[in-house]
Amino acid sequence: MQLVKFCKPEHNIHRGAKLKIGTLHGYRAIENPELRDEAEGKYEFTIDFPEEIELDRRWTNLLLQSAMAFGNTDDVPRFPGTFSAYVEKLHFVRQTATSVVLKDTTVKINRGVNDCLVFCMSLLKNVEAKLFEQYEDHWAFPEDKANTFAMRLANLIMNQAKLADFDDSISASHSPNSIKNLILNVRHRKVIYRERHLVITEQNRPSYEELIETLLNIPFIKPPEPFSKEEEYRFVFELQDEQRIFPPKNPILLTLNPLIEL
Repeated sequence: MQLVKFCKPEHNIHRGAKLKIGTLHGYRAIENPELRDEAEGKYEFTIDFPEEIELDRRWTNLLLQSAMAFGNTDDVPRFPGTFSAYVEKLHFVRQTATSVVLKDTTVKINRGVNDCLVFCMSLLKNVEAKLFEQYEDHWAFPEDKANTFAMRLANLIMNQAKLADFDDSISASHSPNSIKNLILNVRHRKVIYRERHLVITEQNRPSYEELIETLLNIPFIKPPEPFSKEEEYRFVFELQDEQRIFPPKNPILLTLNPLIEL
């Protein structure tokens, strides 16, 4: 399998072009309709429990953390970004040390992740496949080099990006001496093709671990139509310190010579 970047000839790195690292939220309004995805970084949950049901306390606190909490929440992870909950109806029956009992309950939850830097490729057997109408050129490397590529790209971002490329709060919270405490969190994987709206019922109730997995991977979730044909493999970069994430303002252009030899 090969990781392939489809592009115009003038944007091929082997022809001396710079590499453009986009932003997650930027893909919501990108000019190219083939690439535009207005719901990038968003996910919706609808909880619908008409009958009485007992739930793990951590489960309810994980999903409802923007609206309410049951008991101790120290063991429930917090995710950066936004949570908003609309409680259509809620009937609280009882609570124990480890569980919550609800019935006749409907809650809608909207989750959004912070903006981040994103680079997208396709994972293919046939590198000559033509997936994008506008792109007649490409460059590629073997799938087993994905982590090497990610680390080299992260080093280039840290060496070439400017503080002004990121949210203004970074200047307010860091002195020249504390900039060294910033790190670039790197994640990469195949995109998960599934709908971004999960309806949770008694018959379709994901586990606590499955919910955490979904919340962690929102930047990698895209709907099957019309995107699954792209076979996307995504690299995500988040600049952060110990307290917060600093979203990018705009895409970043990188000089790529160190990436040529993969």
